[in-house]
Amino acid sequence: TEVLKAVTTYHHGYRAVFRHEADKRLPLVKIPSLFMAAEPDPLTAFLDDVSGLVPGSEQRLITLEDGLSVRVGAILAFFAP
Repeated sequence: TEVLKAVTTYHHGYRAVFRHEADKRLPLVKIPSLFMAAEPDPLTAFLDDVSGLVPGSEQRLITLEDGLSVRVGAILAFFAP
């Protein structure tokens, strides 16, 4: 429904993302970062590359079958002291 509501403008967000120079901007992030992706997501293929651009970052690859508790657990573990 939301895509249909924005049928004439939804592409603007995609265009902005693909024009963004993440390879130049992400190395400037100076805080701990967590990158998570689920296996069926086509962007999962870029998880290693993206997390490698942020010094000290962590990454988690999850599956949709893992469920919400696994995702929440990964986030909580990241923020645990």
